[in-house]
Amino acid sequence: MKSLASFVLSLAVPLAFVGCGGNIINGGSTTGGTSGQAASASASIGAAGGQIALGDNTVKIPAGALSTTTTVTLASAAAAPAPAQAVAVGAALLLGPASTTFGAPCTVTLSFDPHLLPPASSLTDVVILTAPSGSSTYTSLGGTPVDATHVSATTTSPGVFLAAVQAEAVPGYPGHRTQWGVANGQVFPDFSLAGGAVPNFSTTPTLDSTTNLSSEFTFMALHQAAAKGFRYAFIDISSLWCPHCNDEAKTLPTQYVPTWLAQGGVVFSILVQGNDPVQPATQSDLINWITGYKVNYPMSIDAEENMVSGTGLNAWPANIIVRLSDMVVIDSVFGATDAFYSEFSSVLTQCQTSADCWSGATCTANACHN
Repeated sequence: MKSLASFVLSLAVPLAFVGCGGNIINGGSTTGGTSGQAASASASIGAAGGQIALGDNTVKIPAGALSTTTTVTLASAAAAPAPAQAVAVGAALLLGPASTTFGAPCTVTLSFDPHLLPPASSLTDVVILTAPSGSSTYTSLGGTPVDATHVSATTTSPGVFLAAVQAEAVPGYPGHRTQWGVANGQVFPDFSLAGGAVPNFSTTPTLDSTTNLSSEFTFMALHQAAAKGFRYAFIDISSLWCPHCNDEAKTLPTQYVPTWLAQGGVVFSILVQGNDPVQPATQSDLINWITGYKVNYPMSIDAEENMVSGTGLNAWPANIIVRLSDMVVIDSVFGATDAFYSEFSSVLTQCQTSADCWSGATCTANACHN
């Protein structure tokens, strides 16, 4: 049994026989530097304006921004303090000289690594943060996406600049983006899954395309299921081509789901890939999967690949236990294993008081009993 956290850190390690591997569907003058990029650059810029560049990071200074010719510098700022409540997705740069104030807004364009984006965030969430040199007090300049790896904003002051995603909270959802993830102890991200979902958490799902088939699912709905008496979720991420995923879909509906449901445990399954690892699952795949395996729990597909690209997962089935009250990941594993099913059963029966149990059960010796 291999945890998701350990897998993400060692993608090259072969999977156990109970799981299927696959592919992620998706992705002036200078002074000495390393890794192909100079450590600093300088340019003499006057009232007519100009541009300074360091690698593919640029600062465009418009006409009139400087009243006299000034040596403008742009340098790596690797020692700059990290911003609080934000995730840096690019290198910090220092624009100088510090004594300069620009008389007109200058356009700063910074490169960033989209693979560093926090789960459930996108390119439109990237902003440019700035702080005076040596300060840890950053302010946001906002950000306009230039392309898939660059963001721009304007400034009238020199200082440290970096591309980042701020720790914005989703109203009603636990934590914020910098706390989200699929490792144990992290808050499961509020991913938006598009393309088709059967999100009925109160009764056995039925396939009625006019009333029960939704075009989108967010994990806010899973969190809100806690108010309906559900306590934990068994999240299953599967692919159509994966034989072990198919085996799990045959097993869960009859052998486990009825008991788990009675104890406040809900299964939620996401079908991420179709008949091969580079083909997203379709709405038809979802319907055929539900009808073929007589699935009696809510399901969704991920046509926009948010789940796959946001987590880096690429082997299936990925099974995750989440506590619904705060969406904290309790444990996770790759593969369909009886041991992990038993672990979820054990989690459902653990308690400190009877309030931790399902309706009608009491807590005795730290275990729930009917």
